[in-house]
Amino acid sequence: MARRLLDFFQGIGAIERLLGKLSLRGAYIDYWTCVHFGSGLVLGCLAAQQGLSLAQGFGLAAALLLLWELIEPPLHRLLGREFPEKITNQVVDILIGLVGFGIGFGFVRPEELVILLLDILDFLSR
Repeated sequence: MARRLLDFFQGIGAIERLLGKLSLRGAYIDYWTCVHFGSGLVLGCLAAQQGLSLAQGFGLAAALLLLWELIEPPLHRLLGREFPEKITNQVVDILIGLVGFGIGFGFVRPEELVILLLDILDFLSR
């Protein structure tokens, strides 16, 4: 058991190093990418729960993810902050969100997804 935990945390370190190399100061992937993936998961789960077809749910999720990326820069300016993301990062965020949607659409039950996300957040906060 201790060996598995050690392997897991070494894997996390390797992932963080990889993300650091890929990030190029946020050019492609940053830590907010996980949030976009989670948003897509929730949207997919809710779309399936509401009985939307895959095409309807995908279209709605794509529109919402794109809308967020469009309003995010002006929102930063409104709050007096610099917007750090590059366009490549915004495109990746939308694509990652859509991948999350596809996975979430398969969950069907939002409560399963909520429990999974809460467990992940609980683990990360330790």
